[in-house]
Formats: sequence, structure tokens, C-alpha cells
Amino acid sequence: MTDLGAQDHAEAVEAVDGQYACLAEYRELTQAQHAAARVDDFDLVGILAERIDGIIVELEVVGRRLASLRRRLNAGAVDGPRARDVRQMLAGLAADGDGVLAGVRDLTAFLLAQRSRVGQELAGLEVAALGGSPYGSPDAERASLFDAVG
Repeated sequence: MTDLGAQDHAEAVEAVDGQYACLAEYRELTQAQHAAARVDDFDLVGILAERIDGIIVELEVVGRRLASLRRRLNAGAVDGPRARDVRQMLAGLAADGDGVLAGVRDLTAFLLAQRSRVGQELAGLEVAALGGSPYGSPDAERASLFDAVG
């Protein structure tokens, strides 16, 4: 069995480095989204989400470059120092990606809780705007009383 070629190794290192850079930016933007959401700046959350969309596209492009190499490594078609080096880099990259994903899950849970809180506040405002009556407005409440009596 032969080792990974020097050119393939160099391309893998470049691609993995690109993935790490994208993941670092993704992590930073997710943390910035979380900070913005904590102060109810949802406009900024949206702006940052658009930037994250671009990073996801970039991650997919680089991921496609690594896909054939991964298949060769996973199939055991190559083995040697360079192949082991790339396997280690890919394992580290996967762990880093898992860390970013955990941050995204935390942000998602926070945003869902915020959405629920805001929904409850809006429901409370709607009841208050309707005069606290479950029938809608004080006039509607009086009308329903007259309908029942008359």
C-alpha cells in the first residue's frame, strides 16, 4: 500500500486549513448572534445569519474538495505518514465542527426561548389592548350581554 502523494497531502492541508478558518469565523459569528440576541438586537442576528450563509457555502465547496480524499482514506486505499497526518487533521476538524455545532444548538435553544417569551408578551399586550376582556373589547362584552338578555 502506498502513502498519500505529496501533492494530495499539500491540497488536503490547504483544504483543512480553509475549513478551520471557516469554522472559526462561523463560531465568532454565532457568538456575536448570541450576544445580539441577549440584548434583543434581532436585526443584527439576521445580518449575521446572512454572513453565516456565505460561510456555509464556502464550507460545502471545500468539503467537496475533501470528499474524494476522504473516500480514499476511509477505504484504506492509502496508508503512510502523510495519510495518517491527513486522517488526524480530519479528525481534529470534525471535533472542531462538533464544537461549532454545539454553539449553534445553544443559540437555537436561546432564540426559541426568546421567541416564546416575546409571544407571551404579545399575547399579554393583545389582552390589555382589548381591555382585558376575553370577548375582545368592552363594547363587544356589553353587546354580548345585551344579546343574552334581549
